[in-house]
Amino acid sequence: MIDTSTNTVLGTTSVGGQPLEIVLSPDGTRAYVSQNFSLSGPSDKVSVLDTTTSPPTIVTQAITPPGFPDGIAITPDGNYLYTANSNNTISQFNATSPFASIATAIAAGGGPPVLPSAQRTLSVCNRWKRNNVSMYAITAGTGVLAANGTIASGSGPTYPAICYNGNALLAAGLTFVANTAGAIGCTGVNPTFTGGTLKINGTGINVTQSFTLDTGGGTIDTNGNNAAFSGCSSEPRVSPKPARAL
Repeated sequence: MIDTSTNTVLGTTSVGGQPLEIVLSPDGTRAYVSQNFSLSGPSDKVSVLDTTTSPPTIVTQAITPPGFPDGIAITPDGNYLYTANSNNTISQFNATSPFASIATAIAAGGGPPVLPSAQRTLSVCNRWKRNNVSMYAITAGTGVLAANGTIASGSGPTYPAICYNGNALLAAGLTFVANTAGAIGCTGVNPTFTGGTLKINGTGINVTQSFTLDTGGGTIDTNGNNAAFSGCSSEPRVSPKPARAL
């Protein structure tokens, strides 16, 4: 544990294996550590630590993905946890007690490792050596992943991180590029334009979400593509009413 305000080490916790990646629960009270190997052989587990103690104490090591967990991600509500395993699978768990599996591991293809980022409505997993990114929708209420297609990328993509900043993706000076309608879910349930641009980068995209225009307005760049917007646009009720435009 490190105090980031002073860069001082406050304490250490032994998890009994080789820790690879750490993800924190949204409230910061839990740390989830993926472990690949121990000195005596593969450990294949995730340690859950209580970060309210100093040093952090182990809550459980009952999360045991099949096949060397590498990447790890948690949903914004803190309910579901995903590990990307070196045997080209993604495991799915409850992030709270009893930390049980919520579905069987799914094949992700490509070579090891597969590294997910679970934020907002999508979990994105890179396929190393396949040069593309696999996308998964997170089913509301269950956390179960559903395949949502792939997109091409540069050579050997690793460590993705998208769908994290929500509405900030539509802020002034920023352009959010949407290759699919599902990708727009990264901007949240009710995306708010604060001066940014939404660029449509695929044909036939049907956007059902409603958008809110803040004082900075916003821009939708269809980029020469056909797109349908069936949601509604609204403005905050303030007085006097500021100028805004879409």
